[in-house]
Amino acid sequence: MPRGVRLVRAARDELEGALLEVDLGGVLMDISGRRVRPLQVGDLLSLSLSQGTAALRDYGGVPVLPAGEPCWHVIPGAAVARMQWPGIPDAGLAGAATQPGFEVYAGAVMPRARLETGTGRHGSFVPQVDTSIASMQPFDRGDRVEVRSDEGRFEFLGIEIPAGVVVTVDATRGPVRLLAVGGVRIAGTLRILARALPLRLLRPGAPVEAALEMAPVAIAASGSIEIAGRIEVVDGVAPDATALCLASASGVDLSGPIPFHTLLAVAEAEDVPAVPAIRGARGQALVVAVSFQRGVPAGASWTAVAESPWLQVPMDLGSSRLHLVDAAPGCSVGWQTAPADPLRPSIPDLTKGRQSGIRIGLDGDALPFVPGEWVRFTLSAAVVSGSPLPSLRSVQVFER
Repeated sequence: MPRGVRLVRAARDELEGALLEVDLGGVLMDISGRRVRPLQVGDLLSLSLSQGTAALRDYGGVPVLPAGEPCWHVIPGAAVARMQWPGIPDAGLAGAATQPGFEVYAGAVMPRARLETGTGRHGSFVPQVDTSIASMQPFDRGDRVEVRSDEGRFEFLGIEIPAGVVVTVDATRGPVRLLAVGGVRIAGTLRILARALPLRLLRPGAPVEAALEMAPVAIAASGSIEIAGRIEVVDGVAPDATALCLASASGVDLSGPIPFHTLLAVAEAEDVPAVPAIRGARGQALVVAVSFQRGVPAGASWTAVAESPWLQVPMDLGSSRLHLVDAAPGCSVGWQTAPADPLRPSIPDLTKGRQSGIRIGLDGDALPFVPGEWVRFTLSAAVVSGSPLPSLRSVQVFER
């Protein structure tokens, strides 16, 4: 039973009654007035609107239509949440496409980590010139640092083959696995030298390792795999064989051609509504749903990063503070601002030099946001094997 309900007029609010304040007091009470228990920070409260004679009505006396039951977490003090990231249903966890990132899982934001995609110990593979890679052979990963694999296992943080660059993978002496903690983007050309293996049946939900073993060359990523260039098998592929497996825990984007009978192994979608696991023309690819294991392999250490889309600060926002909901130690949140475009205020002005630098925010910090400007949040966390994955529930901006 609310202790009180009143209309609130916020700063710069043009409509009287746009905000409704429900006062529950410090102790929850049921409909009979009996005390239930004190409210505690972190409690989850939902609100539903009554119907019938007790219905909430507008100024014309018309009952408000029923809607979903929004939920909030109890926090100290009196505040109104005006901005939140990630939003619902769009997680908005953007970032460098090939770098280790974050995902929303079980209601929390945490680094995307899968045991099958390696430790990332070989760094990021971004070749600037045509490159050949083979088991136990040193090669330049793109920044003048030479690395080599152990028995055909390449463990990268991310893989990006730029347009105009040709990477040749030599698997003639044994299978090759290209693993990425983050994502994979092929805008250039990937050439495969390998003897295709006979096709085998694979049951839905099988471990992704079973799919990787079916092809002489396998690419596996915790993030997405994007084919914007082309992949070709030099010696071709027989009708009953396969030379390549693409396995992703986040989906595959096919904008360019892939070899005949490429095996596409994807994790089943967990979000609702589901995002298509495979986007683009599959051609004569073979698709199978597989299972990945969440976790960090032994010896792994990397930094996961993400950023929100640009969000416009509400025009009626008064003084505000930052609130990090259920933020575990190790999660670092920052923010930067940009003015609205002078000709199109509905988009940010991203002209070079117009954005502010990134400032690290702490829970409870006052935010000097200007109504109508744009803001982007950043998130980073160190991931180390043997330690729990750092997580947070959301980043919120509260008006006080």
